[in-house]
Amino acid sequence: MTAVKEEEPTFGINTASRMTGIPVDTLRMWERRYDAVMPRRTADNKRRYTTTDIARLRLFKNLVELGHSIGTVARLPLDALNERLQVHADMQTPVAGCNGVESEDKTRVLVYGDELPFQVQLWKDTFTQVDIIGTYTIYADFEREAMTQCPQVLVAQFASLHGDIESRCRELMQKSGAILTVVVYGYAPGRVLERLNQQGMVALRFPVTADSLEQTCRLPVSLDRAMLSQLTAEADETVVLPRRFTPENLVAVATQADRVRCECPQHLVDLIQRLTAFEVYSADCENRNLEDALLHAHLNQMAGKARNMAEDALERWLQCENIRLPGREPE
Repeated sequence: MTAVKEEEPTFGINTASRMTGIPVDTLRMWERRYDAVMPRRTADNKRRYTTTDIARLRLFKNLVELGHSIGTVARLPLDALNERLQVHADMQTPVAGCNGVESEDKTRVLVYGDELPFQVQLWKDTFTQVDIIGTYTIYADFEREAMTQCPQVLVAQFASLHGDIESRCRELMQKSGAILTVVVYGYAPGRVLERLNQQGMVALRFPVTADSLEQTCRLPVSLDRAMLSQLTAEADETVVLPRRFTPENLVAVATQADRVRCECPQHLVDLIQRLTAFEVYSADCENRNLEDALLHAHLNQMAGKARNMAEDALERWLQCENIRLPGREPE
């Protein structure tokens, strides 16, 4: 590694922690696990953070506090990070129409699906807070109109969430400028629903009611910063990490535990499995209103943190017993 130029302003890890509000341990973990920033090293191998590193870390902290997973933003460029923050800022202010004139109070919604467009047409006169600006049964038409009609919300119905549906929805939301995508589904794996939630999309299980659809489409208007802070006010600096143990790993732990005559790892494995199941369940739980959505998001976050703690305990047990799981490097 090259030495840091003396004239270039850089900061040690403790100073970087104070400047960003991110604990030192979290800075190390974000670097090790996610390559979020790669600080330079001095001749004696000490970390030195540049002003660009500090700027990125501040953006990461803001986005994580707003509900983004560090794993989904860690490698994004600065302009993409700023765009994500701008989306949240836009949700706090009235949305302007395409021509710069303030739009009506109603939320502009574009709908795609098989059955849903016909249902929405029947409900159209009952909606008081959303304006259905188009309904489509052909995705190419829906995609084309999303680029020209300036919808605030995209509603897309799919029988199941598989293949590239997730990435298509995310890409269309970004290109169209919509501030929310509502995915109505019949079947979806829990991991896909979790990723949708992390990417700022809302998933509703089909069939939906007129009231639930309208209320969900109004989330960009009703979800102000004060309500969003309910999710972060009680949270500490701990980041919910991805799962560290595969199902195969957990089975191997239970098998290895037999030879040391200790039941603790079996109990830890059971705890991790139960917390993981509840984490998926809380992410997939149906919401009757905004308060429900906030509650379930909080439960999902707490379940993830509890899982992290149980995984830490299991990791410590493996280290103390000097047990290596096949195909897995120790932490």
